[in-house]
Amino acid sequence: MMVYLLWSMLLEVLYLAIMANLSAILAYWSIKLIYAHILIS
Repeated sequence: MMVYLLWSMLLEVLYLAIMANLSAILAYWSIKLIYAHILIS
């Protein structure tokens, strides 16, 4: 039972880290695109 709890916690942390990285990458790219649009116009 203890091992199961540890594994679920580990997977949850990994999932949160991956989601945070994805949102950070998406925000970075959207800012880059907005900046490029401002420079072009």
